[in-house]
Amino acid sequence: MARILAVCDNKDILGSIKAMLETEGYDVALAYGADEAMEALEKDGVDLLLLDYYMQPVNGIRLLERIRKDRRYASTKTMFLTAAPKEDIGEGNLKRLKAGYMHKPFDIIEFRKAVKKMLGKAR
Repeated sequence: MARILAVCDNKDILGSIKAMLETEGYDVALAYGADEAMEALEKDGVDLLLLDYYMQPVNGIRLLERIRKDRRYASTKTMFLTAAPKEDIGEGNLKRLKAGYMHKPFDIIEFRKAVKKMLGKAR
C-alpha cells in the first residue's frame, strides 16, 4: 500500500484529501505545515508528497527545497496541490525540484488519476 503525506496549513482541506485518498486504499498521513512534514518523513517515509504552496511561515517551495537536500528524499515523488497559479510557483521551480502540479479546486476524478500516475499506477 502506497503511503502519501499531504502537507497544508488548512486542516479542513487535509481532512478532505485524506478521506478521498483512503477510499482509494492509500495510507495517508497529514502534516499541518513544514515542521510536521519533516517529522512525518523522519518517522515513516512516504511514496508521494502532496504539498500546498501557500503555507506560513515556510511555503511549499522552501519546504521541498529542504526535503530535497536530504538524500533519502531527493527523489520522493511530489505534487503541488494548491490554489497558487502555476506562474507563482514557477515552471523552473517545478522542473528543478521534480514536482508535479495540480490547481485547487480540482476535479476528484482527475486528482485520483494524477495520484495514480505519480505513483506509477496509471490505468
